[in-house]
Amino acid sequence: MPVIKNAGVRVGLGRIGYTGSGGPTGFTGSKGADGAAGSPGGYSGSQGFTGSVGAQGPGGGYTGSVGAVGFTGSSGGLGYTGSSGTVGFTGSTGVGYTGSKGADGSDGSDGAVGFTGSTGAGYTGSKGDAGSTGATGFSGSKGDTGSQGIQGVTGFSGSKGDAGSAGAVGFSGSKGDQGVIGYSGSKGDTGTAGADGSDGAVGFTGSIGVGYTGSAGATGPQGPGGGYTGSVGAVGFTGSAGSGGGDSPFVFTTSGDYRTLTGYKESGVTSTVRTAEFSGDLLRLTLATFTPSFSASGNPSSTNNWDVPATGFSVSVDNPSDVTNDYISSVYSITQTSGSVNGTLSNYSAGSKSQTPAGGVDWNQTFTVDNTNSYIRPISTSRTGGSAGATIKFNHNDGSESEYTESNTSFSVNWSTASMSLSKNNVSGKTFLKSYASTSYSTNTSGISNSSNTSHALTASGGTLSTNSGSGYVSGTFTFTSPIHKDNTSDTRTVSNTCTFTRPVDVTGTSYTTDQSSTTSNVSASFTYPSFWIWTTGVGTPPAVADIIDDSTSTGFESAVNQLADQTRTFSVQSVNNTDSNPRAFWFAVRNSASQPGTFKTGASTGLLSDVSTTDGGTITLVPDSPLSGQTGESYHIYGFTLQPGTTYVEIGA
Repeated sequence: MPVIKNAGVRVGLGRIGYTGSGGPTGFTGSKGADGAAGSPGGYSGSQGFTGSVGAQGPGGGYTGSVGAVGFTGSSGGLGYTGSSGTVGFTGSTGVGYTGSKGADGSDGSDGAVGFTGSTGAGYTGSKGDAGSTGATGFSGSKGDTGSQGIQGVTGFSGSKGDAGSAGAVGFSGSKGDQGVIGYSGSKGDTGTAGADGSDGAVGFTGSIGVGYTGSAGATGPQGPGGGYTGSVGAVGFTGSAGSGGGDSPFVFTTSGDYRTLTGYKESGVTSTVRTAEFSGDLLRLTLATFTPSFSASGNPSSTNNWDVPATGFSVSVDNPSDVTNDYISSVYSITQTSGSVNGTLSNYSAGSKSQTPAGGVDWNQTFTVDNTNSYIRPISTSRTGGSAGATIKFNHNDGSESEYTESNTSFSVNWSTASMSLSKNNVSGKTFLKSYASTSYSTNTSGISNSSNTSHALTASGGTLSTNSGSGYVSGTFTFTSPIHKDNTSDTRTVSNTCTFTRPVDVTGTSYTTDQSSTTSNVSASFTYPSFWIWTTGVGTPPAVADIIDDSTSTGFESAVNQLADQTRTFSVQSVNNTDSNPRAFWFAVRNSASQPGTFKTGASTGLLSDVSTTDGGTITLVPDSPLSGQTGESYHIYGFTLQPGTTYVEIGA
């Protein structure tokens, strides 16, 4: 909302009068009289520097004082001093030598002292006037700036008055010449009429009064070089008169020095100003009109689970706060747009309005179905949820209640698809010497609020399930008929489920059931094949299967076996302690089908490693002491070398 300073006049700016001395430097008055010709004579001396500006001569520049001796030129006759002419354009050049133009003086002070003209041979050039041969009319040094023409008073123009011809009153008609756009004050004497303002937004109107025309700017005193007298400042133009007459269409509230626009009168009716904004030099107003807003939603929400019935719908009304003589008062009708929606509003149970409707009062209301005479239902006989929607219209009260034809709003309710998921866990982490006897499984549902509306029937292939039925979330253990070992991973072991969904009658008007079935993929199993190292009494005695395998441990290896990473062929440099008092064989084993090591080094420290000869122990087949049906052995390649008692650093590389 615009806030406007109450001083209701617009101030025009007059042109500032130029002072005499403040005229442009060097451009002087009319041509002065020619100076008397100098006697013809000697050779021109070299050009000297202009003598300093002398005391102010009457009506012209000051005669320069005798300057310092210039450079001696060749002998020349004494030039006559040109007669003092009025400052103007330079007269014709006499025989005397023209000094170069002196620098412009600073404001108000005498001009800077110029250099004297050069002296002829033996003769000092006489002091030249600023006449014909002087510097281009010694303009008087810039004098004091003449007092500035009074600003402001230069036409207190009435601010732009009521809007120009048609339309809402703009800030004055078209912009007045040069006048600063002021806020509307009392109507000033009409200056030059501006063109009619274009039809625009309503501007501010000041009270009618006489604005003062700015007086002419005073002429500055003549400077000592005869500059032009500043011209009279032009009178600021008043804004063109508006056509609104004496009564303002605007309604303001006043606080201190400021007024706030709150209303606009038109045809005897005052409307609230809803928004106000400037567009160029026009004020654009948006007047309050009856523009209510509406919304509606299905209950309990716009998206429901598959088995949740719609319980009704709610509406919300926003009556504009700046219109008090009209308002939305009630719901007029409900009309089906999708699904199955009862279209008789009176069949719904109407709840109380949150507030009693009135001008500027917002309210909401809920309508409830009874699922017999009123209902909101999807049309579906499958797991797909479906949707339903309706259009709501309202009544308005502008003296009598009737349908508000622009009030259409709508709501839509969507139902989720019912779904079942089935999963089982794959197995991993054991060595090739071990097996897996079981895994876990689970089934769940989505898009369902009440688990009792679901029923699971589970079966298994290649094993048995600990739980075969249930509702909602079901989980259990899948025990394999034949445990999984490294040689029977491809056997079929799957879980299947059929879930039956039951939709309550209140959702669609008819209860029905629908099924979804799913079977898991085969249980996947993986095993590790760790490399390892082990001691024997000597390289002539490779380790036996009994030295390596022990079914009773969790990995299937004897405790004396030092396990490494899966199928690794390297042994990072590290110390190995032979705790025996005799030399022993260090055996390194890698799965036969994996990449094999290429270098073996030992030493007393990490910096003293050197190649060591190894004994190729060939392959050894490792199998559990009590293998399962179909379980075969796994071949490992072994390499041995001797380590002395105590600590030795060992490194095995690719």
